[in-house]
Amino acid sequence: MAGTHRRRDQPGQVLVLFAMSMVVIMAAAGLAFDIGRFYSEKRFLQNAADAGALAVANALIRGESNTVAEADGRDVLTRNLIGSPTGTPGVVATTPEYESGHMGEAEYLCDRVLLLYQGRIIDEGAVPELCARAGTRSLAEAFLQRIDQAGGQNE
Repeated sequence: MAGTHRRRDQPGQVLVLFAMSMVVIMAAAGLAFDIGRFYSEKRFLQNAADAGALAVANALIRGESNTVAEADGRDVLTRNLIGSPTGTPGVVATTPEYESGHMGEAEYLCDRVLLLYQGRIIDEGAVPELCARAGTRSLAEAFLQRIDQAGGQNE
């Protein structure tokens, strides 16, 4: 039993253990703060995106054109992003426009294509035929032209 008693003149390891535990506690607190901030930002961005999508859907239900609906959605999204939790001003990017000729585009993969709008076939044929009928130079422009024509027929 002589080995179990500690003498008062021997220094203990409490300070070392306390310092190591403080590092772990501070790391856990920092991680908890970062995770909370991440979920707060994610919720904010999702709410803004949902509001923009609802504005687009509402405009389309009212019978507005795709251009007006997209402008309404961007407006609502921008207004919702102004009060960002990070304090940075909201910026809404425009729809990217890609150069033609990239791998994976329908014009280069298919002999014939169907243009679908609201679950209905609005046109079909080879890409050059579709472009010629719409009076456009690209399949995307032909699709937008046919959507505008189909929208006018539904009203």
